[in-house]
Amino acid sequence: MKLMRCPTCRAKMKGDEALEAPCRRCGSDLQGLRQCYLEATRYQQLARNSLQKEPKKSLHAAQKANQLVNNKETQKLLCVALFAVKQSHT
Repeated sequence: MKLMRCPTCRAKMKGDEALEAPCRRCGSDLQGLRQCYLEATRYQQLARNSLQKEPKKSLHAAQKANQLVNNKETQKLLCVALFAVKQSHT
């Protein structure tokens, strides 16, 4: 997952910008936001990797990812993790 647009000026990001690079158009500091997206990506990967064997761990990681970046991708993963936990209790 990557930052797609600058939240200040809505300039499109290429996706290959350095973590500390400011927005190319308005100069906004995006380092904290990029770091947040990077951390959410790590939680998403953890959620996917632990989905079958450790559904509770997967759910926790999916919740963290969704808290950091609330978008369709993290919401879908959260739903899948919730379903996996429910299935593991039956």
